[in-house]
Amino acid sequence: MQPGVVELTLIVLVVWVAVYLIIGFLGWKFTKLVSLEEFFVAGRTMSWVTLLLILLGATFSGFMFVGLPGLNYKIGMPIFQWIIGYTICVVTVMVVMGYPAILVGRKYGYVSCADLFMDRYESKFLGLVWSILWIIFSVPYMVGQVMAAGVMLEGVTGGVLPYISGIIFIFIVMVIYTFIGGMRGFGWVTAVQALLLCGILLTILGLMNAVTPNGIVGAVQYHVEHNPKFLEMPGVIPYWTLPMALSWWMFGGLGHMTWPHIYPRLYAIRSARSWIYVTVVYSAICMFVMFLHIGLFGTFGRILIPGLKGKEVDLLVSLFLAKYTPTWFAAFGTAGALAAIMSTAAAILLSMSSIITKEIYQTWINPKATQKQLVWVGRIGLWIWGIIGIVLGYLRPGLIAIIVAMSMAGLLMLMPPMVAAFWWRRANKYGAIAGPIAGEAVLVYQFARPELSMISWFGFHPAFWGFVACIIVWLIVTYLTPPPSPETQRKFHDYIEKRMFGKVIS
Repeated sequence: MQPGVVELTLIVLVVWVAVYLIIGFLGWKFTKLVSLEEFFVAGRTMSWVTLLLILLGATFSGFMFVGLPGLNYKIGMPIFQWIIGYTICVVTVMVVMGYPAILVGRKYGYVSCADLFMDRYESKFLGLVWSILWIIFSVPYMVGQVMAAGVMLEGVTGGVLPYISGIIFIFIVMVIYTFIGGMRGFGWVTAVQALLLCGILLTILGLMNAVTPNGIVGAVQYHVEHNPKFLEMPGVIPYWTLPMALSWWMFGGLGHMTWPHIYPRLYAIRSARSWIYVTVVYSAICMFVMFLHIGLFGTFGRILIPGLKGKEVDLLVSLFLAKYTPTWFAAFGTAGALAAIMSTAAAILLSMSSIITKEIYQTWINPKATQKQLVWVGRIGLWIWGIIGIVLGYLRPGLIAIIVAMSMAGLLMLMPPMVAAFWWRRANKYGAIAGPIAGEAVLVYQFARPELSMISWFGFHPAFWGFVACIIVWLIVTYLTPPPSPETQRKFHDYIEKRMFGKVIS
């Protein structure tokens, strides 16, 4: 560890925390009305640039900054395959699901992720079932972010600041600025974090290239001579096969719009047409940054930080910062990593808080709650979920990338009825409940079998077979049960088709 890195890291973090809290306070000052709509969707006045930065901040998470470089280190460069397929899938679902969600979200005043689908499927019970699934599978994603914070501070400071210190730090800061400013404060903070993060990611990659003999060419030549499996499918360990790559495209890319924190962001945008700009720019930036950093961090890391085993691979980025960069940059690099982590963790916290507030408290416990009461329930929910994240993160259940992948796999089961909510009039609540439950049952069954673990039948990820079961059950149940009412079909499908195509086409 370099002299003074602990002190400088703490100074930089204190400065950035002050900036975040000031921005969160400004978000509160610009909030004209204490209401659920203002707290969770920023009064539907967010610009497309701010939304773009929020989505980038949520994507470049601890999973991206810490987890995937560790997975690249462990498996090898075949992880490159994931990026192209992921980007294509993300663009597709952002257009197919995102644009109509914005249209109906603004038209009918939706606030939380379940509002839209409860209305479309005419079922409060569906909202409860989906909310439970969202909570169950969002928690591992949040835990992955919390773990990444602990890993970064522990690695950069050589253990002087222990793992638990990063966990507590991220919890306190993100809960406070989200508690104060709601969606507006969160959005402004995340925009700043996204800019900081992109710059630091590319700078770290440039430094890795500079300190590796002959740069990327030398790194590839090294692996050709000493570890050729690192460059070939299925990788150093037989994981990254074509079936596994297809599975990751599905739950990482096609499942992109199943996350509960996405929908309040969609409702917050000022103009539906702006979503096209967001989709194009977001995809281009993600493709460029992810292509470089996911595939190359581990490639350089195997040479610069050799010998990492098991959970140690998650320390790759922090160990590089501590060993190869100046003290001041190690401190800023850590701040950038924590920015990535906080942006995603805060988004998940806010979305889970909205679920508890709208779909559980207001729908089932206190339908007559005032706006002020609902906002305070949402704020209390932030603290509750933050504490849960600390406890589970401290247990450190496994590799960050694998934990987050399990979370994505679970949420993928909601994708068929979510797409159908916009594009298939026949889709009904019975199939939308039965399909995901069947898919989750198959998924949990496979995760519970140690001999299969993260690799299932024929080399696919368990998510693939859960998704197949979900679609089969969803279609059968849908066709065997009554369709939604004509009023609901007109309310959603007529409106979407008129707005998107100028006329009713189905």
